[in-house]
Amino acid sequence: MRHRMPPRRQPSRAELLARMQRAVGTPRRLDRQQVLHLALCHQVNFGLISRGEAGATELWEYVAGVLTWHRVAQLSGAGEPEMARQLEAAARLVDRYGRTGRVLWDGPDLQLAREGIDVMDQLAELVTIDHAVAASDWAIACAQDWLAARGSGIHPDQFAAWRALARQHQQQEITR
Repeated sequence: MRHRMPPRRQPSRAELLARMQRAVGTPRRLDRQQVLHLALCHQVNFGLISRGEAGATELWEYVAGVLTWHRVAQLSGAGEPEMARQLEAAARLVDRYGRTGRVLWDGPDLQLAREGIDVMDQLAELVTIDHAVAASDWAIACAQDWLAARGSGIHPDQFAAWRALARQHQQQEITR
C-alpha cells in the first residue's frame, strides 16, 4: 500500500515575502553616518533659507531634497501626507523666489519646513538604499523641470552641473 502525501498548503503572502527576504537578504538601509549627514544637510539648508542667506544653489538643494523625500514617502508608504505639505511649501518658496529674487519662507511655511526636517530625518532612518537611490534619481530629473516651470530664473546650465555633482555624491555614498 502506498502512502499518500497530504496536499501542500499554499503559503501566505507574508510567508512568501519572509522567504524571499531570507533568500535575497534583508534590504540594506542607510548607515548611521549617512543618516546623520542627511540630517545635517537638512539643518544647514533650513538655516540658510530661514535667515534669508540662501541663493539659487540652496534653493535647488532644498527642492531636490523635498522631491527626494516625497518620493521616498511614496515608495515606502510612510509620511506621504506630511511630505505632500512639504512639496506645497517648496512650491510657494520657489514662487516667492521667482517674484522677489529672495529664498525666504513666510511665517506659516517656516513652521511647516521646521516640521518637515523631522519627517525627512525619520524617513532617512527608514529608507532602503535602493529606494533612496531611485528617489534621488527621480528627484534630480524632476527638479530641473519643476523649477523651470515655476519661473525660478535658475539658468539651465546650472542644472547639469548640479546633477553631475549629485550623481557623483550618490556614487560615493553607495560605495561606502
